[in-house]
Amino acid sequence: MTVNQEPLIAKAVGVMSTPTILIKKDGRIVDALIGTCTVGEFDDRLARVLQ
Repeated sequence: MTVNQEPLIAKAVGVMSTPTILIKKDGRIVDALIGTCTVGEFDDRLARVLQ
């Protein structure tokens, strides 16, 4: 989502800076990556959630 186009959603989930990646599982936010990250970091965090 683009924060500028959806400011109310961004505020509701607590996005304070970009980039922010929220990882959801079963409808709940279970992890968040804030700021830049490597592909490896992203893959590791996503893999932990999918276990």
